Amino acid sequence: MSKKDDKINRLKYIRSLQKFLNSIISTIKKEEFDIIYFRKKVDEHYENINAQTPMRLDNRYLKELKEFVNTTLGFYENHTDDFKVEKQTLLKMANNIRKVTKEQSYQKRKHKKS
Repeated sequence: MSKKDDKINRLKYIRSLQKFLNSIISTIKKEEFDIIYFRKKVDEHYENINAQTPMRLDNRYLKELKEFVNTTLGFYENHTDDFKVEKQTLLKMANNIRKVTKEQSYQKRKHKKS
């Protein structure tokens, strides 16, 4: 495999993880939360992740994204009846992931001279 193919596969893998995050969060935030619909979305997006070649993730954002996917899959198998605690945990994780992306994009410049 060439470097170009590695980059393409890496981007596809990362993008599938991001799609998983966005879809699951939008499903959880709905007022009429339905566990069956949630399970359907998890299955659908997890198939997309499995279709991609897994890559090594070194970035903090990407590691937390992968951890979110693994936690969601854990809740998929073992969850409470009302899914309230799981929803709070997943939303908290998603907020932390979004904070990491904002930290990386808005870094303060030190000793700026005018």
